Amino acid sequence: KYLIYKKTGIYDVFHLYDSTENNITVYNDTDVQFEIYYFYKTNAMDYRGNEGAYSNEIDTIIAHSSGISLKKAKQFSIRYSTIQSNGVFLFKLTNGIGKRIDARIYDLSGRIIYKKIITPGNANLIERANIKKNGIYFIEFKYNKNRYVKKIVIL
Repeated sequence: KYLIYKKTGIYDVFHLYDSTENNITVYNDTDVQFEIYYFYKTNAMDYRGNEGAYSNEIDTIIAHSSGISLKKAKQFSIRYSTIQSNGVFLFKLTNGIGKRIDARIYDLSGRIIYKKIITPGNANLIERANIKKNGIYFIEFKYNKNRYVKKIVIL
């Protein structure tokens, strides 16, 4: 079972649906009651409610329970990523939330292939992680009870 995340254009309204398209709940941009969700299918909607293109990519996941607003959580982001021919994955991130962050990269089997604690003040940090083969990976950043996850596809 998966959830579908829909964001309404300029109004930043987030709709959560389960795999049978049952509406679960709606959040707005200042809501702090997010729970942990994996969004395996996304659909953008414009301000008139017209649906946009679907994507099979996992989109940004931010899970809240500690009172940090969604806008505040957006201060943490992956700003740059590339993979070198020797299998070193470089990513540049901004830690603007002032919290200690647990960074991990998983392969599709769920095996951790990289992990590190990133302390506040290490903004614009460039990290290296060895990814030996092509495939799909997930990069996860956790702070308190919050999570930020992105899919990485290495071709």
